[in-house]
Amino acid sequence: MVDMEEVQGWLATDPGISLIRREPVAVRFSGQRSAEGPMTLGQLNVLEWFEGTADLFDAYARRPLDLPPGAGLDDVAGALAVLLTRHEALRTTYRAGDHRVQVVAGSGELLLEVYSIGGPPPGDGALPAGTGAPRLDARQREALTTAFVDLLRTQPPIPSADLPLRVAVIVHAGTVVAGVLLCSHLCVDLRAAELVAEEFADLVRGRPLRTGGALPYQPLDRAAVECGPAFRRRVAAALGRWEQRLLRMPQCLYACPRTGTESGSGAALMTSRAAALALRHLTTRTGASPQVIVLAAFSALLAQRTGYRRCEFVMIAANRSEPRLADYVGTTAQATVVSIDTEVGGFDELVQRALFAAISAERDGVYDVFDRATLVRRVQRRRGVHLRFEPLFNSAVGAGPGTRDALPALDEVMAAQAGTELRWEPMMPMWTLLRFDLWGIDEALHCRLWSGDTGRVPRADLESILLAIERLLAAAAHAELDRVAVRGAPGLDAIARGPGWLLVDSCWVELSEVQRLVVDAAAPAVGRVFAEVDGNPLVAFIAGGAATGLAPRDIHERCVAALPGRPTAMAPRWYVVCDAPPDELDQLDAWRRQRVVAEGAGRSGQV
Repeated sequence: MVDMEEVQGWLATDPGISLIRREPVAVRFSGQRSAEGPMTLGQLNVLEWFEGTADLFDAYARRPLDLPPGAGLDDVAGALAVLLTRHEALRTTYRAGDHRVQVVAGSGELLLEVYSIGGPPPGDGALPAGTGAPRLDARQREALTTAFVDLLRTQPPIPSADLPLRVAVIVHAGTVVAGVLLCSHLCVDLRAAELVAEEFADLVRGRPLRTGGALPYQPLDRAAVECGPAFRRRVAAALGRWEQRLLRMPQCLYACPRTGTESGSGAALMTSRAAALALRHLTTRTGASPQVIVLAAFSALLAQRTGYRRCEFVMIAANRSEPRLADYVGTTAQATVVSIDTEVGGFDELVQRALFAAISAERDGVYDVFDRATLVRRVQRRRGVHLRFEPLFNSAVGAGPGTRDALPALDEVMAAQAGTELRWEPMMPMWTLLRFDLWGIDEALHCRLWSGDTGRVPRADLESILLAIERLLAAAAHAELDRVAVRGAPGLDAIARGPGWLLVDSCWVELSEVQRLVVDAAAPAVGRVFAEVDGNPLVAFIAGGAATGLAPRDIHERCVAALPGRPTAMAPRWYVVCDAPPDELDQLDAWRRQRVVAEGAGRSGQV
């Protein structure tokens, strides 16, 4: 038997330094067809993401391998061979360029990466046979998998004909201790990754697949449907509704002032049993899913903090409402805009509005992302904003069967709040000021609130919002809350914005940030921005533009191009180009005495 104390001792140290890379195992597969065709809309969505992503390791969906005691390399390889044969997405490569194509390999091999613990194996280097794998509890397995993934980040994958799949295992005394499945998001979304992991668990145990072995619906099949005229009309209609929302939504819903000197990216994580217990009461009373109830609570807090009555922000649509997509191994998830009016009679009504808004948003979650990018650029130039599409709300929780246990006592909900855990994690950089991720709702609510700029949204604010979600859910579980109670239960104040803030075209902006934008964009010309001139907001006066040949259109294009990374700025609404600057640069009257050589909005169709 494997010495469990040895493995536990290894886990207590840094696992990464104790792993030795061994010869890979060839996993051969042969499918029913070799073919190519257009990429699906889901694949195009990820391809557009990849084109702007430097670290593609973060573009893998990662799942630990669920292994039975005594599993060997042959067992793992056999299960993988079946998965590769069944699911064309796992053996598909892609050609980008003007004609984007997916190419399904009819046969080939995947090289299973193998690592062992400790020193080299005895004898001729072959891995010794064993009688059983160590029993790892959930915490040990999570720690092992996390450390293993960190190691794999530093280890380039063994080339397997550029398959979008990477599998690595740890072997100890001849048995597979643990493993991880990494699937490119070009071939799977989170739901598909779960399906692949579930099928692997069945196959490695020798159990028949729950599908009965029927051929699954494949990405090439999906692409053929999406190329049909009826589907293309649906996509065009979705982009039309996208345009309506893009023309009115804030460029940054959570616009807030800088309060600290930090500028890093970090996340507060909450584990709340109290919130999970409260959700069981609320799902019973409202009939809505836990995810929708959390969405409603999050929207209520956003409205309270930002001052917006209608919360419009990006979330992820699973796009799996069609029956044939329920068990589809492919990528379907895309961003969509949800619009929730929070001015309602009470929390239960807000939940119903959130449900309706989520269903409506799902309708617009299928589109050509490159066509959307063209639309976004056009809207951004017209409005003078930079729209962000990292999800403000992202749920990785599946539908699930739900629990049938008796409802917990309401006193238990309140008592459980004392056990709520918060922890902090540094995160990779991102543009979004606020992002909420939900990934567990069963034994406890597991969620994360993440900011790409902790100088604007510090750790204390992130933690206070998470705890406010818990308080609101707990209060709503006890009784149906009216509008006043919904506002009072979380105990959150509105964002404090000083006199330099303006609400222009549904966007909260700082005049000082608009000023910095114009100075940077119009250089070497000199410019000043005034909050209002003759009833018109954000008017920029530019001196020296005539000498450099800058017209309002040129300055506006420069401003729009310089907007990324400036969440509380937008381009001016009107530009006045003067031949020379006044002596008093901060005085509007002094600028108005200068000779004007050109003026206009700088947008298409305007001077």
